[in-house]
Amino acid sequence: MYPARICFFDVGLDELPKRDQRSMRKVARVILKAGRFSVFDATSTEDLAETMDKLSASGWLEFDNEKHGYPWTGVKLTEAGKKALKL
Repeated sequence: MYPARICFFDVGLDELPKRDQRSMRKVARVILKAGRFSVFDATSTEDLAETMDKLSASGWLEFDNEKHGYPWTGVKLTEAGKKALKL
């Protein structure tokens, strides 16, 4: 018998209700809690993909593509993000 390896690329974004997938604040809180997100998770719906594009342009988060390796992207909150999220 061989061990099974399961790849799991979900941090909970696709579990958000559809209207929350369009909220930059709610999406940012989910990925900040995990500290990373996968390209698969971030593009699993059109709403999430659009929200992730807006977050990328907002300056709320710093992205680190090297820390975790593909398909993961690490995230950190910026000062602008702290103000926007009221943290």
